[in-house]
Amino acid sequence: MPIEQLQVVPAEPDTVGLVTVLAKVDAPATPPRRHHLLRGSLHALRAKERMAPDANWAWLAEANVYWLRNVGGVAQLRSPPLHLDAGLTPMLRLQVAGGMGRFGHTPPTLRIGAHASTLVFLARGPAPFRLELAPADEAATTMELAQLMPARRPEDPLPADTATPELRVVAPVPASTVMLAPVKPASDSPWLWAALLGGVALMGAMAWSLLRKR
Repeated sequence: MPIEQLQVVPAEPDTVGLVTVLAKVDAPATPPRRHHLLRGSLHALRAKERMAPDANWAWLAEANVYWLRNVGGVAQLRSPPLHLDAGLTPMLRLQVAGGMGRFGHTPPTLRIGAHASTLVFLARGPAPFRLELAPADEAATTMELAQLMPARRPEDPLPADTATPELRVVAPVPASTVMLAPVKPASDSPWLWAALLGGVALMGAMAWSLLRKR
């Protein structure tokens, strides 16, 4: 799903840890470019920690995660969620500097956040309606909501008419194949010539008979 926010919630209070969030990728990921120069072994060590453990994981974010109680008169302090780029992420991985034991015996909980998407269809004619999935290489025919409903204002609610689609797996209809035997050209058949010559001879005989009667 497209993740916009990610919050790491420690299970035990008074715990702090530096976490790195990685995302599963299909192709080998390229390490993110750094716009600053690495100076000293400390900066090089931090850059090395930000690299993915293998080529199938890409670096997403890094932050200090904490849950502190009774700090400066405040009952508790929790680390805020991380803001991500809302890219499609099939799997997440959490890497903790110093090991997962920095959060106690119970590992932390991951909470993700994303905006819910609503798909609006313009249906015309009597029901039922059929939705078809277009191929990936076909040009998109989607429209903005302002184009689909020009009279609607941004603060107006969506129409109350809703429908629940029923997914059906339709087996492809096999195409019937008709095998046609090659037809030999008629001009190459001797029987055709024989029939033509026979017809000409018959017509000649009939004409000769009529002439003799006259």
